[in-house]
Amino acid sequence: MSFFDEVGKKISSASQEAIAKTKDFADVAKLNSNISDEEHRITNAYTEIGKMYYESHLENFEECYGNQFSLIKDSMAKIEEYKQKIVDIKGVTKCPKCGAELTKDDVFCTACGTKVKDKIRNISRSIWSISFCSSFIWWIYVFHHYFRICTSF
Repeated sequence: MSFFDEVGKKISSASQEAIAKTKDFADVAKLNSNISDEEHRITNAYTEIGKMYYESHLENFEECYGNQFSLIKDSMAKIEEYKQKIVDIKGVTKCPKCGAELTKDDVFCTACGTKVKDKIRNISRSIWSISFCSSFIWWIYVFHHYFRICTSF
């Protein structure tokens, strides 16, 4: 029986070691995750410091930062250009107050309620244009027929 007792003790010992190693592995993984979280916080803080420096020194930056300042300005201009191309492709407009996308027919911004155009005035201009054109064509028709009648005598 001592053989089976020894085998049982070895199995029990091995399983205890496996449990301990698994716990250690889990602890290490958790600590590595914590380290990664802290590194992200540091990176975000560095980024925020850089952004604050950039915004506060737009006009009077140190010469050694000139390339980075130019790169940021160029990239911002390209981003705005790309955004405008997206707006043009989608066939929408942007609210001047909040920047929300609007259809070209919207009179008010669907996000903030700002009036974006005077649709009634546009409609009345369209009606005036149609009626003027119709009247003009009608007068040309009348004049043409009158002229034909007058010249046929």
